Amino acid sequence: MNNELKATLIKELAIDALPPEAQDQILVSLGDIILRSTTTAIFEKLNPEQREEFERLTEDEDPEKIQEFLARTIPEMPQLMEAEVKKTIARFKEADDAVVERGEVL
Repeated sequence: MNNELKATLIKELAIDALPPEAQDQILVSLGDIILRSTTTAIFEKLNPEQREEFERLTEDEDPEKIQEFLARTIPEMPQLMEAEVKKTIARFKEADDAVVERGEVL
């Protein structure tokens, strides 16, 4: 997770008062959720041949080739990622609000 995204999440989720370890735990969990939801959104935009190619690239774990592929096949990738981050933040806030309403302690 890059520093800009990390700073955005900390600010948006208002977790800056938490100890760094707690912040990191939340950010790792949200990072995993964002990665999964972004991957799902990517798959929805790809045709079957492109999906196979994407799967091969992710298995090879070559970030440069993955970035090149995504830039070539999904030009709106930055907007897609931004949308997935916003959805994840909204879901987190909704879950947090529900916990507060029930009077539970995190």
